[in-house]
Amino acid sequence: DMLSELPASAPAFVRSDLYSAGGIREENILKEYVCANKRFLYISDNKLYIYELIGGQAARLAVRDYGEEKLLGIIQGGERLAVISTGVSQPYSFSYNVPSESGADTVVSGTVERKETFVELLDASAPEKEGNKVSLSGTLAAAYLHEGRIIAVTYEEMEENGVKEDSATFMPYISDGEKHLCAADKVFMPPQPLNGGF
Repeated sequence: DMLSELPASAPAFVRSDLYSAGGIREENILKEYVCANKRFLYISDNKLYIYELIGGQAARLAVRDYGEEKLLGIIQGGERLAVISTGVSQPYSFSYNVPSESGADTVVSGTVERKETFVELLDASAPEKEGNKVSLSGTLAAAYLHEGRIIAVTYEEMEENGVKEDSATFMPYISDGEKHLCAADKVFMPPQPLNGGF
């Protein structure tokens, strides 16, 4: 009876509250416009506009169309800017063996597209120049600034008709042109994952 009056403990990560950690709501660091180092960047119609501010004048330096990716926002972190967008991966192939009692295994194969979050790092003093772009598997759940670093949290769950046996291939990854699977001990599995979520 005494314990029933206490509030429930706050989970460390709440998927429905994009910027909640440890029960404390964080400021949303994704911005629609940023002004840094005489550069003004803003988002409109899924395009990133970059201007140089000189005196009272503004000169357009670049416009980037993100096409089929959905542009989510800009993060300002010291001398770096990060442009965050989401989309889907290039299709990739998988195959696995289904053992049978007769000893003749059946090979099942197919292709998969996965949701991805793209992080494009730009120099704040020259964001019009091409930056480094990496992709994280999953949909952006939250982003934080911590000691000059951008921490991005993504969440992913297999589709209802996903291939349950393809668990190893389905592991979270980071891609910088080459896919690197995340170490298993760095992956958080919800206690009751929906369709095998990470």
